[in-house]
Amino acid sequence: MSERADRRTRARLWPAPPPLQSTDISVQVQRPINTRPLHRWEQKAQDQELAQTEAMALLEQMAASMGGILDFMRAAPEGDVLFAGSRIMPTAGYDTLAFPVAFSAVNVGNTSAASLILHASGPMTSGAAPAQGAGVFTIRTGIQRTVPLRGNALTVYGTAAAAYDLAVYVRPRDASSGAI
Repeated sequence: MSERADRRTRARLWPAPPPLQSTDISVQVQRPINTRPLHRWEQKAQDQELAQTEAMALLEQMAASMGGILDFMRAAPEGDVLFAGSRIMPTAGYDTLAFPVAFSAVNVGNTSAASLILHASGPMTSGAAPAQGAGVFTIRTGIQRTVPLRGNALTVYGTAAAAYDLAVYVRPRDASSGAI
């Protein structure tokens, strides 16, 4: 038997083992690549591509982590309304509400016959409504108004037994006004 026939017989009887495969990168055999030195423009292009890839990965990570925060900022959460309801002014001429968290907007519908004054703090020591200043807003009769008040306590001044609607929000709202 010739050597050639002997090889064929061995190949049929004993097939070659499959090539080694591994998921471990350290075991993977590196394929030879062109080893010529890169031109300066080729090196710059590779560096730019690497920088762009890293920047895109960073932006994707930021978008993933910030996505929840942005959604939280855009949408009103369940606990956004601290208070919503109708109130009657006590005989003292002012009504004070205190909240455990700070509010950022107040919506008042004045259904009484006199103007109401909102103040973003507790009642004045004299019990009289402040005429002007930071955090003081006047709501005239028959008007519903949203104002950007901030604080933990809200005082509404008016005449005794005056009825009004009130909504207090954690998140800011656009200032608006209109007839009831």
